[in-house]
Amino acid sequence: MLLGILFSLPGAFTPTCSGQELPSYDDMHQQFKDKGIDAVYCISVNDAFVMNAWAEKEHIVNCKMIPDGTGEFSRLLGMLVQKNDKGFGQRSWRYSMVVNDGIIEAI
Repeated sequence: MLLGILFSLPGAFTPTCSGQELPSYDDMHQQFKDKGIDAVYCISVNDAFVMNAWAEKEHIVNCKMIPDGTGEFSRLLGMLVQKNDKGFGQRSWRYSMVVNDGIIEAI
């Protein structure tokens, strides 16, 4: 059985996502582990190269980075949004979920 947290952020290298949200999940890794969480994943509508560079620049070691390059995963969850006003195009809403053996328990 794998119990995990998956959280989504709309923009790699953006001030709020990089300065607060991504690092906070990484910093709270031990607290999550103490509550029985096996893994923490960050997903964003970006390609694998951007996700890996983002993790490297922010010194992220505890969160596994998942690219949603086409936004298909986000779209299927109903979490894809147009952010044209920010110059992003299609991105994901911010959300987090608890996943237990592939079943979403809470979102």
